[in-house]
Amino acid sequence: MPLEKYQSNAIFRAIEAGGLAPDDCVLTDGAAEVRIRHVPSGSLFILGGTALRYTGSYRVGASAVVWPYDT
Repeated sequence: MPLEKYQSNAIFRAIEAGGLAPDDCVLTDGAAEVRIRHVPSGSLFILGGTALRYTGSYRVGASAVVWPYDT
């Protein structure tokens, strides 16, 4: 699910609007999923699927618990 430039820009605008520094985040755009990692906290957000139906999960800090969601 490679992102278009405008999509990755929108993600970084949302990160900034949420009060985080975009420079503290790493976006990894893979074929099947996009990973957004907040480096200082170790938190991770994973988004996959299609434009019509996406799934995601996130992990806060060093927690071993991963919370999935589905739309």
